[in-house]
Amino acid sequence: MISHASAAHLHGLIAHAPETIEVSTPRPRVRSLPGTITVYTRRNRQRGISGGVPVTAVPHTLLDLAATQDLRLVRRALAQLDFRGALDLAAIEAACGKGRPGSRELRTALAIHQPKLAHVNGTLEEEFLTWCERWQLPLPQVNVRVHGILVDAYWPEHGLVVELDGRANHSSPAQLRRDKRNDLELRSHGLRVIRYDWALVHEQPESIHRDLLLGMAD
Repeated sequence: MISHASAAHLHGLIAHAPETIEVSTPRPRVRSLPGTITVYTRRNRQRGISGGVPVTAVPHTLLDLAATQDLRLVRRALAQLDFRGALDLAAIEAACGKGRPGSRELRTALAIHQPKLAHVNGTLEEEFLTWCERWQLPLPQVNVRVHGILVDAYWPEHGLVVELDGRANHSSPAQLRRDKRNDLELRSHGLRVIRYDWALVHEQPESIHRDLLLGMAD
């Protein structure tokens, strides 16, 4: 059956499929095909069907994902389940167990579960949200409309908007003009608008922290 990150993608829990198809089987001597199919020997996996394809059930998909991928991806998958109202904590706990790969990592992800991760749009927004957690800042509303404009991060209690400028959507002359018009409209309603790009978020986190604290103090 399809499993691990391939199953998570098939279930709609992560945005991108892995480079190779990941499958699980109870048979011990089935070999992987390098660059094409990665085979895991897994017993006692619950099976489901997605789009007519046999796939590991969601709790075991999460367990396998936690065993092979980084914590960020597992948290994103949990947030997607929560967003759908399908986060079954009892079933996930039942899938974990002593000696089962991924159990510790999955429980760690559950302990720091953040539903707002389901609302981020892209890696930069996701990393900014986890950066706010790391610096113990109040988490913003994510990808919400403010005075008719879709903003990346919004703290209504502080009248503060942060826009995160990736190259794909904030580099052409037309995109830059749009950004300036949006900023002007938001400022006309008394909001403070700050823009950070990828380099600032990753290379100057201390400066951003000080800047945000000043913005929240106004």
